[in-house]
Amino acid sequence: MNLKCLTVCQPYAWLIGVGVKPCENRPYPILRPLQGQDLAIHAGLSDAWFTDDAWGLVRHACSRLNLPAMTPRDFPRGVVTCVVRVSAVVRVDVALRHFHRLIREGAPHAGDHLMHVGGPWVALLDQVRVLPCPVKVRGQRGVYLLSREEEAAVAEQVRAGRAGGNTALESGATGGATGGGGE
Repeated sequence: MNLKCLTVCQPYAWLIGVGVKPCENRPYPILRPLQGQDLAIHAGLSDAWFTDDAWGLVRHACSRLNLPAMTPRDFPRGVVTCVVRVSAVVRVDVALRHFHRLIREGAPHAGDHLMHVGGPWVALLDQVRVLPCPVKVRGQRGVYLLSREEEAAVAEQVRAGRAGGNTALESGATGGATGGGGE
């Protein structure tokens, strides 16, 4: 299958996994070739993105999902935490119009999605499948292929998540907020 992977720093990998962050911002359209395809989300090791703004997003997500307060230790690192589908890769202005349209149509929590659009290129993500047991993977820069063994382990966890009814919002309290990780 040749599943591709993208390392996303915490807490943003967690926000994608719990279904609160339906997009990934990049300076270049590196995810465009993956439109319509699955992408594994790897939680990076860095703490550099745990800024005040990021903590505001985490607090908002925890409140919306009725989860307890979290600390940096609560976020898994060095593991694939979920698989998403890249539905489109668009410029930031197109993404903003997309989310504003969803707000006008009354889509639940569509206004929250605007907090995550930064651009200049935005990959819109959907079909989030959380891995009940995250799979240890060594992260890399850019988009990269998982090894056969890693891909098989991720596929097994996706199947296990489906069998357990593990969707993005249902898994917020279990699959997305586990501790540990690291390489």
